[in-house]
Amino acid sequence: MPLISSLWEAKANRSFEYSCLRPAWGRGSCVTSGGSRDVARAGPPKMAVCIAVIAKNYPLYIRSTPTENELKFHYMVHTSLDVVDEKISAMGKALLDQRELYLGLLYRTEDYKVYGYITNSKVKFVMMVDSSNTALRDNEICSMFRKLHNSYTDVMCNPFYNPGDRIQSRAFDNMVTSMMIQVC
Repeated sequence: MPLISSLWEAKANRSFEYSCLRPAWGRGSCVTSGGSRDVARAGPPKMAVCIAVIAKNYPLYIRSTPTENELKFHYMVHTSLDVVDEKISAMGKALLDQRELYLGLLYRTEDYKVYGYITNSKVKFVMMVDSSNTALRDNEICSMFRKLHNSYTDVMCNPFYNPGDRIQSRAFDNMVTSMMIQVC
């Protein structure tokens, strides 16, 4: 069974050692070098640090972690809307004909990468990922957006939801939380 290292840990007066190993294809619990199953002490790695759902330039849902950078994330989400509009106008009718909803990497800062997705009804999804996270590939981000879109569709199908109101669904929030924290 092939194993990859997910976390190196340095201890005082010792060399580096594996503290957590997991199967390359699975997301089960960690197997430490001693053979017991533990979760890494450093905490789970973050997949996304901010996820936003925007309709007509007003937010329906924004969730970010850590919360001390919340204002910074809100600013980055709103600045990314200009990039989304530029990408849509550059692609023009070809975007609508191909039904390609994933916009890809919108822009990169020193700390974060910002990705975009747009639905057929012009609702925009924005996701920020930590730049140091090299484990996430483009196809994984695209599948995360598809899951987000499916969950958003479930919210819209709720007969008690008024379109245009903030999203306050527990199921949607749990799905976003699962995207934000990856269990080792």
